[in-house]
Amino acid sequence: MLRRATIAALFLASACHQPFWTPPPPTPRRLPLEDTRAQLAGSWRAEFHLDSLRARLDEHRDTVVHGTLTLTDTVIANGPYGLKGSIEIDFTPMLGGQPACFRAGPGVFPADLRRDSVTIDLARQAADCGLTVRGRLSADTVVGIWYQPSFFGPVLGGKLMMVRGS
Repeated sequence: MLRRATIAALFLASACHQPFWTPPPPTPRRLPLEDTRAQLAGSWRAEFHLDSLRARLDEHRDTVVHGTLTLTDTVIANGPYGLKGSIEIDFTPMLGGQPACFRAGPGVFPADLRRDSVTIDLARQAADCGLTVRGRLSADTVVGIWYQPSFFGPVLGGKLMMVRGS
């Protein structure tokens, strides 16, 4: 009898076209004081060097591009994981276009800082595209690598240096 009453209640509730629960909206929030990712906030001048590319590289293409990554100490509660920010870089002189899934401009960038190891996803990760930087943070400098992942390992990548300007 209790089971019939439960089913009837669920049927009536769903007939009202109202959800059982409405999630809270995405809301910008400052990082908690104990969150180490706050050390990444600022404007970073980034230098990407191309070391490897599975496709043949045109002899007339640049092997270095420069850009700016700006990260804030703000996250989006109830939204995508990561730090709010923006990236302004054009890989066209190096690659003939932007890497797969990468778009310059504002966004939310998943970033992790463990001790001095930094990982930042500059493009959303999917099975066969994205753009990731990894390196070591020392004062206002990150030195490491960047790469575009794929099913069979990185498609392209190289050395990276980022220097915080502010």
